[in-house]
Amino acid sequence: MLEYSIVTAIAMGVSQMIKGVGVKTKYIPLICLVLGTLLAMVMYGFTKGVLLNGLVASLTAMGLYSGTKATVK
Repeated sequence: MLEYSIVTAIAMGVSQMIKGVGVKTKYIPLICLVLGTLLAMVMYGFTKGVLLNGLVASLTAMGLYSGTKATVK
């Protein structure tokens, strides 16, 4: 499961870069979810387990960002 932390970090970083480009923030969670899932499937293969782990990694990236944002406020 440790290898999916790479997917989490990449999904979080790329979604923040996309937000900096000017994409509306309401679309960022959807982009992060799709990006993390596709990234996991490309990196580790196209199986149901990888799909599920990619979704979990994407949701973790979104939660990590929102949790940090709430803590800073």
